[in-house]
This record gives sequence, structure tokens and C-alpha cells, in this order.
Amino acid sequence: STAHDEYWMMAISTASELPSIFVGWILLDRIGRKRTLNFSVGVFTVCLFVLVGFGGDTQTKIPAVIVVSMGRMCINLAFNTMYIYFTEYYPTAIRSTALGVASVFGRIAGIITSFCSE
Repeated sequence: STAHDEYWMMAISTASELPSIFVGWILLDRIGRKRTLNFSVGVFTVCLFVLVGFGGDTQTKIPAVIVVSMGRMCINLAFNTMYIYFTEYYPTAIRSTALGVASVFGRIAGIITSFCSE
């Protein structure tokens, strides 16, 4: 059924965020924080353009799920890299407070985005 397929596609694309932890671990160690961030955001952008190219074509469900999975993995990698990068960016005296405030604003933006998209 169509609803059953949609649940599986969502599960697959959500599970694709797990490899970003291990890929991030390797990339952060090998190429550094800035390059990892640039790489992950760049690949995410390419995934967005590819998805726009698919349009609403129902024949491209499987390739679209693959591209969405890759995009979710890359944007999760970008967020994880940002947390690591920002902990080094702020002075030690205000580091935990600044990271907490940045996290709060990020969460609020996520909530607002979900309301705006509907």
C-alpha cells in the first residue's frame, strides 16, 4: 500500500542520519572542522538541486529517497560539526552558556519552521 511505502521511506531517510556520526568522526579528524562543514553543506545543496530536478514525478520515488537520505545525512553532519566548531569559537568563560543559548535559538527556529511549512 502507498501509506506503508511512505512509512518505510521515512524510516530509511531517518536512519540515514546515523552514518553521519561515523562519517563526521572520520572527516573531522582527517580534513578538519571548516572543510567538513563546507563539504557537508555543499553536498546538501547539491541534493536539494537534484530534488528540485525530480519535481513531482512519481516514477522517481526510490532515487528521491536516496537523495533525501544523503541530504539528511549531510545536514546532520553539518549541525554536529557546528556544535563542535562553536564550542571552540566562544571564550572559555562563556562557552557553555553561549552554546546553550545558540542551541535554544536553533530549536526555536526549528519549531517556527514547522509552523511556517504547513
